[in-house]
Amino acid sequence: MPRLADNNANKIMKVAIALGIIQLKKGEVIAVLDSRDRSLAALNQAQGQVKIAEANLAKIKAGAKTGEIQAPQAAIARIETESRSCGYILKKLLKV
Repeated sequence: MPRLADNNANKIMKVAIALGIIQLKKGEVIAVLDSRDRSLAALNQAQGQVKIAEANLAKIKAGAKTGEIQAPQAAIARIETESRSCGYILKKLLKV
């Protein structure tokens, strides 16, 4: 059963149904949640992870073998992708 009331719940941005006794169809949208705060927090976290990964990569490059460099580069690429995804979602939410 869906839950709305918890400490991590998003704010209700829009209610798409009128109050009263109604019959809902399966899959029907009844409300739109505002997840901007979560998206912004995820973006900030991803950006912080990128900075940490870049710092680790710089340390390794200072005296590392090729194999030791590839793993941090892959981690940076993954985190940057997550960061762009969070930024895209946030921009989309801010347009709502």
